[in-house]
Amino acid sequence: MNSHVIRSLAGWALNISLSLLCLIFLCFTLLKVLPGSPFDEEIPLSPVIQKSLEKDWGLEKDSFSQAVSYTSALLQGKWGVSMSKPTVQVSDIILRGLRTTIFLNLAAFTLAVTLSLLVTGLILFLSEPAQRKFVTILTGMASLPSFFWAPLLVFIFGDYLGIFPTFDDGTWLAWCLPLFAIVVRPWATLNLVLYETWSASMKSRVLLFARAKGIRKFQIVFSHGLRLSLVTFIQKAGQIFLQVIVGSFVVEILLGINGLANILFKGLSQRDYTVVVGISLTYCIFSIVITQTMEILSRSFDPRWELSHEQ
Repeated sequence: MNSHVIRSLAGWALNISLSLLCLIFLCFTLLKVLPGSPFDEEIPLSPVIQKSLEKDWGLEKDSFSQAVSYTSALLQGKWGVSMSKPTVQVSDIILRGLRTTIFLNLAAFTLAVTLSLLVTGLILFLSEPAQRKFVTILTGMASLPSFFWAPLLVFIFGDYLGIFPTFDDGTWLAWCLPLFAIVVRPWATLNLVLYETWSASMKSRVLLFARAKGIRKFQIVFSHGLRLSLVTFIQKAGQIFLQVIVGSFVVEILLGINGLANILFKGLSQRDYTVVVGISLTYCIFSIVITQTMEILSRSFDPRWELSHEQ
């Protein structure tokens, strides 16, 4: 392992550690700013009991001290217990919601990538005016956020047409509306990126020479042209996955799906500090893993990066 790789790994580990520490401190700071207490009840507790509970949970400390105590426990593998449900471990709560969130995110990302590859490839067979119309439509779709698409799709395909259920009825059809609501914007964005790079690669000298040799256009588009645009596609895919995570966060709350976002929303309303910080860390780790994986993949597909670091 050469010195450049060691420096890269050390810098990567340092950046991740600092990001997580800053996130923990920021979470405790924001939770202290928000009004209310985890121990607020319909019938208010006596001040003595409330102060005793706050002392037991360490809530009388400042944000920095809370962050240090939480980080110390986290390094020992302790995520703590829920403040609203003291008999339940935070790790169990996160694992319950994580399965749903990971399924939604991976399914939406896979669907967005598959559709963008197929649709962009087909668009390249159309005339120039038709291609420009598709680009205009895709630009409009990419500019609208998930909280616009979710209610619209629920109203059209759920309430009005009655094709898909608007609640979790235990069937696979219940996942269709959430998936479509998450996919629309990332798919349109990824389609625009892929169309730009793919159409540019079609004008390269290599492909023009291939067409002059009589190679079929279908083979040129889906084999040679796609391969030339893969590096940019994979580089942008990491950003698109983050867009999927944001869309999933919104859709889970709007449609009442029992994923991490919904649990986080309930934790915020109850001022459940341990659950809020634990889920925020999970989202942060999830995002870091995805972006770093996409970066590694893009480097492995780009021969220029390997040549620039050969010693």
